[in-house]
Amino acid sequence: MLDSTDLSPVDFHFHPHIGTSIRDRLRDAVDAVIRRPLYKVVYRKKFANLSYKIDLVLPEKGMSTLARRQWVNQYIQIRDSRILVIGCGTAWDFGSYLQFKPREVVGIDLYNFARCWQQVQDYVVQAKLPTKVTFHQGDIAELDKTLLGELDIICSDAVFEHCQSLENVLKAMYSLLRLGGIMYASYGPLWYCWGGDHFSGRDLLEHGYNHLLLDFASYQNYYRNHLKDDAYELQNGGRYVGLDLFSKISSQEYFEFYKKTGFHPISVVADFSARADALLGTSVFDKLIKRFPHITLDEFLLKGHLVILKKI
Repeated sequence: MLDSTDLSPVDFHFHPHIGTSIRDRLRDAVDAVIRRPLYKVVYRKKFANLSYKIDLVLPEKGMSTLARRQWVNQYIQIRDSRILVIGCGTAWDFGSYLQFKPREVVGIDLYNFARCWQQVQDYVVQAKLPTKVTFHQGDIAELDKTLLGELDIICSDAVFEHCQSLENVLKAMYSLLRLGGIMYASYGPLWYCWGGDHFSGRDLLEHGYNHLLLDFASYQNYYRNHLKDDAYELQNGGRYVGLDLFSKISSQEYFEFYKKTGFHPISVVADFSARADALLGTSVFDKLIKRFPHITLDEFLLKGHLVILKKI
């Protein structure tokens, strides 16, 4: 039974022109022309021992929201397409889709953000945009074509790391995409990285792996001592820890699930945690390696993925 309580933040205001300021455009231009080509050289050997192919390694937050949409647009035209955004939350980033004039954008989330969603729909009407925008509250693993029909693109940001049954979610997404359709996903921090529970490390750098190293009672005590108010935790780690909303898998296992469900990775970006790097060579990593001998060192350093997957 879904909770229909409207969780919309009282101070939410939809900003449709995300990423279009002069400052944002200059940043994206510098990223595309200078930073990313430089990172491709500087970090070419980072994560080289992982079994899946990584096309580019970036520091944390190395690609803006609008740049991610432009990245997708390189592989499939967003204009006139039908897009599903899973785990859309407040839909704060829907302006980054609307700029490309898709035919339809559908947002779905396990939780209800009705007031936020209404703001987005009101803007579309007032601006006389050609895009149809609808929202649904529901479980993404239970979606089917009778509700949504066939889609060209599926997008998700900060969702996969919270899927307790990622395989079921991927199967549902695969069934919704048309042949040749694209699924874009960014997700992280990954479970085995620093702050993989979106909570550990709030107090001290060396506590960033508490979710992996503490026993259950000690971790619960740490959690209670550092929990903040409900308004803050609504979109932060406290809520996720309380609901245990984590996939708890390694970076390698994500790609095993992609293969199992029929998705073909066509572009993979990995980002690393500077905080994790700062702890290399300390007793924290000695404990991690001892506790998890089956996990490679890179897994403790890799913060997240940005992937483009194709249905073939």
